[in-house]
Amino acid sequence: MSGIALNDEELAYGLRSIASPIRSQSGEVVAALNLAVHRTMASADELRTRYGAAVTQTARDVSSHMGHRQRPH
Repeated sequence: MSGIALNDEELAYGLRSIASPIRSQSGEVVAALNLAVHRTMASADELRTRYGAAVTQTARDVSSHMGHRQRPH
């Protein structure tokens, strides 16, 4: 899955997170949507497979509300 960043305890011991960019109307990344959990709650693979699509879609929805339009693939 592309468009996500995955943190597996790189920033803090016990913290795992997944994030996806939020873009402005111009396409510039202006923020990120992040879901963080303690390492006992989910493995890095679980974060990616279980929550990756939802985090990415929610970030796209927020971006859309800010005027960003997805380019066709």
